[in-house]
Amino acid sequence: MADDLSTASLPQYSVPGPQIASGSKYQQLLALIEELGKDIRPTYTGNKICAERLKRSIAHSRILVRECLIEAEKDRQKAAADAAVKNHCIIMPASIKLPERPAFARSTKSEVLVSTYQLESAESRVGFIYILSPGLEVLQCIKAPAGVFRFDFLKPKVIIAAVTDGSLFITTYGEKPTSESIPVSENMLLDVSSPSSTRNVACTDKVGNAHIVDVDTGTVVATWIAHSLPYTSEGCEVWTCSLNNVSLCTGGEDATLKVWDTRSKTTVNRVTGFDAGVTFSSWQGENTILTGSYDQHIRLFDLRQTKEPLQIKETAGGVWHIEDVQAHGNPCHVAACMYGGWAILDEKYNITQSDEKAGKELLYGVTMASENLLVYTTFNDYKVTASTI
Repeated sequence: MADDLSTASLPQYSVPGPQIASGSKYQQLLALIEELGKDIRPTYTGNKICAERLKRSIAHSRILVRECLIEAEKDRQKAAADAAVKNHCIIMPASIKLPERPAFARSTKSEVLVSTYQLESAESRVGFIYILSPGLEVLQCIKAPAGVFRFDFLKPKVIIAAVTDGSLFITTYGEKPTSESIPVSENMLLDVSSPSSTRNVACTDKVGNAHIVDVDTGTVVATWIAHSLPYTSEGCEVWTCSLNNVSLCTGGEDATLKVWDTRSKTTVNRVTGFDAGVTFSSWQGENTILTGSYDQHIRLFDLRQTKEPLQIKETAGGVWHIEDVQAHGNPCHVAACMYGGWAILDEKYNITQSDEKAGKELLYGVTMASENLLVYTTFNDYKVTASTI
C-alpha cells in the first residue's frame, strides 16, 4: 500500500537510525517512544532529517507492537499451562522415560508414585520409587533394596513395598526420607496389603506362600502355603493379596481365589471358575471382593454366594490392577489391562472410557492423579504417561 509506513523511502542523505535499547520487545518499544518524543518537536520547524527518522520510527513501532502482542500471548499460554499443571490438569498427553522399567503406580492429592523393576542378571534386580509431580517432574528418587513389584501406603507419606529380594521395604518420602527393610522370605515378594486399622500387613511370594508381618516389631508372625499347582502340588505365584482385619484374600497362578482366617491359617472360602491366574483382589465390603485375572475379566464376588459373580466384565487384556477413583465427580474404577491398555468402569462395571493402544508396551500401572488426570506406566518402553480424560 502506498501509505504503508513500513515501506517509507529513505532520503538521499544519511539519516541516523533511532537508538533502540536491547532487551524484550516491550523494552525496545518504550525506548523507541522516547526517541519519537525527541524527533517530534524538530519536525515542526521543517527539519527533514527528523521528519524522515520519525516516519521510520513509527513504522518500527508498528512492528514492535505486533511482536509485543505475540510475546504477551506466549506468556499467557505458558501461564495457563503452569496453572493447569498446578491444578492437576495436563493440556496434552505428557510422558517421561525412566532409567528402569516402571512396574506400578499409585497417587495422592499432590504426588504420583511409581515403582520400578529392572533385571540386571538372572538373580539380580534393581528398583527405585519415584515421587513425581502431576506434571511428571521428578521430585524425589528413593533406591529400594531390589526391584519393586507392588507397594501400598502404610500411612501418609509412608509406603511399604513388596521387593524382589524377599523383603518388605518401608520408606518415608519428603524432606527427610528414612528407610528400613524387614526380611520375610527367601523368594521374591509379589504383593503387599496394608490396611490402616492394624499393625499387621500381608504379603505373598512366588512359591505359594502368604505371610503376615507385624511392622511395629519387624517380625513375621505367620507363614503358610496358600496356592499350589493342581497336578504337581508345587507352590506357585501368589500374585495378589488383600487384608481385611483377620480375613485375607489371595489369588494365584492356580486360577483360584481363596479367603483365609489369618488367626488359624485356614481356608474359609474358595472361588474357582477363572480361566487363568488371579492377578488382583480387593475387598469392597465385608462380603464382597473385586478381582482381576489373566483371563481378561474383572469379577465382583459376594462370598455368601460364589457360584456366579455379581458382576463380570471382559477387558482388552489381563487385569493387573484396579483402583477405586473419582472421575468427573463420579465414583468409578480404573483398570490396568496390560497389553489391553487401561479402562475406566462406572459403578455398574460398564466401561465408559478406555485406551487399548496405551497397552502396546505392556501397561502395569494406572492411577488417577485427579478427577480428570490419568497417569499410566508402560514396562517395555520405560515410560510414565499423563493424559486428561
